[in-house]
Amino acid sequence: MRVLVEIEGAQFDLKDCEWVFLDKCGCAFACSHADSPVEEEAWRDMWPLKRDRDRRQARGVTAVLVSKRRWREEYMPHMRLDWKCPHPHKQTLATLEATA
Repeated sequence: MRVLVEIEGAQFDLKDCEWVFLDKCGCAFACSHADSPVEEEAWRDMWPLKRDRDRRQARGVTAVLVSKRRWREEYMPHMRLDWKCPHPHKQTLATLEATA
């Protein structure tokens, strides 16, 4: 079954989308293939435990559904191990895990 979603005024097949998780500074630090157009399901897929989801949301992490093209162009570079966030207040996923 084909599921169409609207992102910024354009329609995309859900199979051509990714969920991107952004730190409060706006930098991407995690992503997952969009299996569902429902944001809460994306959160549960990434962090199955509610306390983990709540902790990240309390720290300002947000999720955004984007086309794979936008993901490749804008967010994929953030997924490289050698990529550094330019924002001094950034709390990385490693920091979040260490304080869990």
